Amino acid sequence: MSAPTHPVIQVLPSTSDAGRAAAAHVARLAGESAHRHGRFTIAFSGGSLLDALCPHLLSDNSATGFHWAAWHVFCVDERCVPLSDARSNFGSLREQLLRHVPIPPDQTYPVDTTQMPESAAAAYEAILSRVLRPPPPDAPRFDLILLGMGEDGHTASLFPGHPVLNETRRWVVALRDSPKPPPERVTMTLPVLNSAREVIFVVLGDGKTQALARALAPQPQADRVPAGRVCPARGIVTWYVDEAAARLLMK
Repeated sequence: MSAPTHPVIQVLPSTSDAGRAAAAHVARLAGESAHRHGRFTIAFSGGSLLDALCPHLLSDNSATGFHWAAWHVFCVDERCVPLSDARSNFGSLREQLLRHVPIPPDQTYPVDTTQMPESAAAAYEAILSRVLRPPPPDAPRFDLILLGMGEDGHTASLFPGHPVLNETRRWVVALRDSPKPPPERVTMTLPVLNSAREVIFVVLGDGKTQALARALAPQPQADRVPAGRVCPARGIVTWYVDEAAARLLMK
């Protein structure tokens, strides 16, 4: 296996600038993927990522050439709450993006949170296998995975020190002990994140300054915060950050 490539770090003056640049990157990848193999497989995490990105995905300037009909949309992680709950990642994605664009409904794939977490994780892994069709023993290879990062350095529902970080076999797992509420969640694992063609992080605000510096510090992967362990061996990671979050990087 080839060594992971170094991350690309884009520091933008403001939150809006970072979101706009990330949206333009998504637009470019959507067009390239649609032309290359007729579809665009993308997975979103939730939280502040959606707030930063979705307004620009919907703007006239960045929406040109998005090829919405080619999109297949997944959730990187989900809270085990009803989709109507404000905490639902897919529910938020639906309200902020999906209901406004012509992506076919049967090409969007929410986690079935009516099931027990373990059953929901197994069912979602089966969906990944069916839609992305990875050759055994490879993990699914998304065209793009979109991630944010918490102040503790977590990404998706992969938290510092949690045993799920060491998962090497399963693609999707259940958590019943998330350190952030709600405790029950479903998340893709590092083998999936590290198989993507491209990963985009959007990290904003001075509350993320310390975690961003730790995520990008030159140290062994096992010692990094979870976000820093996302480094595909055959892919590209790009970080879109504002100046507030990048303050320690610029010293």
